Amino acid sequence: MHVEAIETFPGASQDILGIPRKQKGVEALQSALRRLGCVGDLDSRQLTGDELDAINCALVARAYVSGSYLAIGDPSEILMILPKPPQPHSA
Repeated sequence: MHVEAIETFPGASQDILGIPRKQKGVEALQSALRRLGCVGDLDSRQLTGDELDAINCALVARAYVSGSYLAIGDPSEILMILPKPPQPHSA
């Protein structure tokens, strides 16, 4: 099927993106994902922590496809894919 699988960790990704983990409150995480431009059910209902983590993983997959990611771990095993940290805005 030519499908590539990647490994990620939503909590680490959320830390890198500067957004709260679900343990800090799903409402805060949902709002943060909206601010990052995510749309859909985020706008119409309160999602579960697992659903919000899945959206976060989709953001990581998008970063991977665009080449804007970090790959950490042992190269002889599967690497963990994380988003690159956002660049600070220059004044």
